[in-house]
Amino acid sequence: MRRCLWLIAGVYLLWFIGGTSLCGAEGSKADLGAPRLVPQLGSTSVVDSVAFSPDGTKALTDGGKSAILWDVATGREIRRLRGHTSRVGSVSFSPDGTKALTGGYDGLVILWNVATGHELRRLKGQGLITSVAFSPDGSQ
Repeated sequence: MRRCLWLIAGVYLLWFIGGTSLCGAEGSKADLGAPRLVPQLGSTSVVDSVAFSPDGTKALTDGGKSAILWDVATGREIRRLRGHTSRVGSVSFSPDGTKALTGGYDGLVILWNVATGHELRRLKGQGLITSVAFSPDGSQ
């Protein structure tokens, strides 16, 4: 089952779509079924990156110089992952959902423990980090 998230008029709309329906493809006519409305996730700034945990219970968004972990069912903030000195540009969950990656405009890639919010590792690159991802097995 796929999860799709749209921001319309300041409200996040979350649909759970099964089968071969496409999420967000321009011109697609997916059978959306019954939508589940999730209140705006409290962000007061533009959100550039959103990732869902593999079990679909949490969402991770960029939030200025931090990443924000959300409870999908309630739309409430669980915690902020703080460690960047500039805007976070990308977020990702590990395949098992226990870790998260954030990449920032400060050139940092930070590995986080999702359960505790503690920083596990920090890598310094050069320039803006606009995309982060785990390998399929989560080892890299």
